[in-house]
Amino acid sequence: MKPYLKYLTPLILLLLVWSSVRQPHPIGAFNYEAFGRLPVLLDGRIQPMDTVARNSLLILSSKSSPRVEVAGEPVKLVPAEWLATILLNPEVANQWAMIRIYNEELKDQLGLPLEVKDFSFNELEPFFGEIELQATAARQIEGPRRDAFQRASVKLYDKLILHLRMSQSIWLYDQDSIAGEWGTFTKHIASPAEKPGLSDLLRERYGRMAEMSLLRVIPESDEVFLTIGQAQLAGLDKGQAHPLVAIYLNIAEAYQAGQVDRFNVLLDQVGLAFESYAPSSRVEVEQAYNAFNPLLRAMVAYLLGGILVCVAWVRWPERLLPAASWAIGIGLVFHTVGLLLRMYLQGRPPVTNLYSSAVFVGWGATLFGLIIERRNKQGLGALTAAAIGFSTLVVAQGLAASGDTLEQMQAVLDSNFWLATHVVTITLGYSATFLAGFIGIAYVLRLCANSLDKQFVRQTATLAFGISLFALLLSFVGTVLGGIWADQSWGRFWGWDPKENGAVMIVIWNAVILHAKLSGMLRDHGILLAVIFGNVITAFSWFGVNMLGIGLHSYGFMDQAFFWLILFCGSQLLIILLGAARGAFVSRSKGAAHG
Repeated sequence: MKPYLKYLTPLILLLLVWSSVRQPHPIGAFNYEAFGRLPVLLDGRIQPMDTVARNSLLILSSKSSPRVEVAGEPVKLVPAEWLATILLNPEVANQWAMIRIYNEELKDQLGLPLEVKDFSFNELEPFFGEIELQATAARQIEGPRRDAFQRASVKLYDKLILHLRMSQSIWLYDQDSIAGEWGTFTKHIASPAEKPGLSDLLRERYGRMAEMSLLRVIPESDEVFLTIGQAQLAGLDKGQAHPLVAIYLNIAEAYQAGQVDRFNVLLDQVGLAFESYAPSSRVEVEQAYNAFNPLLRAMVAYLLGGILVCVAWVRWPERLLPAASWAIGIGLVFHTVGLLLRMYLQGRPPVTNLYSSAVFVGWGATLFGLIIERRNKQGLGALTAAAIGFSTLVVAQGLAASGDTLEQMQAVLDSNFWLATHVVTITLGYSATFLAGFIGIAYVLRLCANSLDKQFVRQTATLAFGISLFALLLSFVGTVLGGIWADQSWGRFWGWDPKENGAVMIVIWNAVILHAKLSGMLRDHGILLAVIFGNVITAFSWFGVNMLGIGLHSYGFMDQAFFWLILFCGSQLLIILLGAARGAFVSRSKGAAHG
C-alpha cells in the first residue's frame, strides 16, 4: 500500500476540482443558471439573483438548498429555483414547508406540532397577527435581555416578512382583488380613458408593491435600480413603461404556465439588456464563486489533512505526513482563492465583518501552521493548521446564516487604509494566538496518550512561546493602529470600549506569558498550558464583546453564537485542567520511579 500513498494528494485535488464543475441545464428545463445570473440591487450592492437566493434560504431554513415536497416527493431545491418560484409563482412557494422554527415554546404557543421543524408560509399565515404581537413586544426589550422565546418570536416574524416581501417583488398576487390578473404593463396604460378608475387602482397597487418589494431589478444606471412597483409608478407618470417591466411580467407568465422555451428566451432578452451595465461582469464572477464554493472545498481538504496526520502518528508517518501537508496546502490554495475573490467582489481588504474575519483568521493560522510544519516535519504544525482552518470556516458557515457576507461597509469603517492596516494586523494577531493555543492543545492530547519525550516537550514549548511573542507584536501594533483610527473617527484615542478592552486583554496575556517565561515562573509545561488560555481571551475579544449590546463595536446578541462561545471557552478550560492533572501525575510517577 505504501508506494501508492504519494498519489493520494493529487487524487484529492482532482476530486475536489471535478466535483465543482457545473453541468449545463438540461434541454427542455428552466434555465435557473441564467436566472441566477440576473443582477439585482439589494442591501446597497448589486449582486446576482443566485446570491440573494442562497442568503435568503440560509435565513429562512438554515440551508442553502432545502428539501421540499413536490407532488408528494421530496425534492432538493436549487437556490435559484426557489427564488424563481417565490418571485414568479409565489402561490406555489407558499406551499413549501421550509421556514424553520426551533423553539418548542413558540410552536406550542401557536398550536403547531412540536415534532415538526419546517413549516410553509400558508401554515403560518393564520398566526401572523399573534407572531407580530409577540415580536413587537420582544423588540421593546434589549437584545441581550430577551429570553429564548422572545428571540425566536422576532426571528420568525423577520422570516415571514422576508418571505412576504420576496413574494411581492415581481409578481403581485391578490386573490380577493379584481386586478389579480395582470396583463402586460403597456396594455394597462395604453388607453386609461377607456377604463375609468383603472389608473387610480393600478397606482394604489403599484404603490403597495413599491413599498413591499425587496428587490430592485430594473436598472436606471450602473448604480441606480428600481423595484418593479417603482418602475410601474414612473411609467404611469410618463405614459411609457420601462421595457424590462413587461419582459419580467412575461417571464412570470411563462413560468406559471410551464412554458420552458419561452421562459428561457425571455431570460436571454433580460441578459442582453444588462450587458450595457458595468456591474454585469462582477455579478458573473460572484455567481461563479457561489457555484465553485472554494471555502467549502478548503474545509474538506483541511479535514482530510487532519485525519491523515492523526493516522500518521500511528502508522506510515514517512508517507502520510507529506500527504497530509499537501492536502492542507491544497485546502490553503482553495482558501486563498476564496479570500481573493471576496476581496475582488467587495473591493475591500480581506476583513470587513465578522464573517470575513473568521475566513481570514483561519487563513492566517493555516499559513503559519504550514510554515511551522515545513521546519519541524513532525505533524504538529500540520494538525494545528488543519484544526484551525477547518474550525474557523465552520464558524464562518454559521455566521453566513445571518445574511449577506459581502455587505456594504458602515460609514465609520469605510476606509481601505485602516482596514488594510489595523484590521488585518489585529486579525493576524488572533491567528497567531490561536495557533499557539492549538499547539498547546496538541501537546495535552499527546501528553494524555503517553507519547512524549523531553526533547519533544522542549521543542513544542519553544515553538508555542515564539508564536505567542509574534502574537504579542501583532496584537500590540494592531491595537495602537486601532487607537489612531479611533482618534480620527471619534476624536479620542482610547475610550475603554469593550472591543478596545478585549484587544488589550490579548496583549496583556501574551505579555504575561513572556514575563512568566523570563522570570522562571513558567517552564515548558506551564507555557504550553498558558497559551491554551489565550484561546479563551481571543475568542472573547473576537466574538464575546460583540454580544454585550454596548459599545461602538457591538454587532448584536446572537443566541446560537453565544452558546458555542461558552462551549468553546469551557472546553479550553477543561483541557487546561486535564493537562495540569496529567502533568502532575506524570511528575509524581517519575519521582516515585527515581525514589
